[in-house]
Amino acid sequence: MYIQEIAKGRRGVTRRARRDSKDIRLGLKRIRGAVDSADVTDLFEPWVRQLDRAGVEKVREQLEQVLDDACQPDLWGALQVLCPDEPQTQFNGFRIWLAAQGRMTFDSVLGEPELLSEVLDDSDVPDFQAFDEVLTILDEAFEEKTGSAPPPFYFSTIEDFSDETGWETMDDEEAQEKFPSLWESRR
Repeated sequence: MYIQEIAKGRRGVTRRARRDSKDIRLGLKRIRGAVDSADVTDLFEPWVRQLDRAGVEKVREQLEQVLDDACQPDLWGALQVLCPDEPQTQFNGFRIWLAAQGRMTFDSVLGEPELLSEVLDDSDVPDFQAFDEVLTILDEAFEEKTGSAPPPFYFSTIEDFSDETGWETMDDEEAQEKFPSLWESRR
């Protein structure tokens, strides 16, 4: 599979990141097949609840890093092909969903977003917004473990880049030109 070939070429670059993000990857692996927010809760919450305070704090920090890594204009553009009606509301959940697909897929799609057509195959596009539930679960676990309100998550969002080049909303013609394989797989 093409994704495996790309990942082989990036191994040296991601070795430290892979080690440092092991905890969050183990948790996200549990939600790989989730299709709605109830699935995300049922699969992710028990894992988070068994963590101690330091574990919850570490996982929150790791998730922030994963979301920042995936805050790229090409991923934003690819999401517009997948969810043309509401990409703004889906972007955070989309990045969490992508991370849940595994490190190899995550790294490969970051390098070449059109590979999403292989990841999704002929399946329906998931409700990416359902994966936002991960943020809520981590906030609730933080409050439970510490007895205080969680600090806000600090990760990049689409609003941080909306005025920069590459982050514009594309029309159908632009999207089809930039992501031909992904466009064709979704139509």
